[in-house]
Amino acid sequence: MKNLKTITTDEFIEKYDNNTLEEEDLRAIYFQNTFEDTDNSYWELVERGGYYKIFKIVINDFLERYFIKTYYETGPIFEVKYKENIFLIKKG
Repeated sequence: MKNLKTITTDEFIEKYDNNTLEEEDLRAIYFQNTFEDTDNSYWELVERGGYYKIFKIVINDFLERYFIKTYYETGPIFEVKYKENIFLIKKG
């Protein structure tokens, strides 16, 4: 496979919020299983299941945003809300 781009945590948040994640971004996240941390934000793996992974991005050491990524190469990423060990998928 050709070289994959590296996506930073800040780029991911911006693209996710603006609904501009491209297939190249999704492939990079799928194959590299990581993001490049920045001074403003970093990521942590929360849970890995058979066909998904849940990760969080921490912004300014305060705000935590949780996401679920399916193990399909260009499968979607959804933001989830975390409350007392329960994840709720955000619609829309």
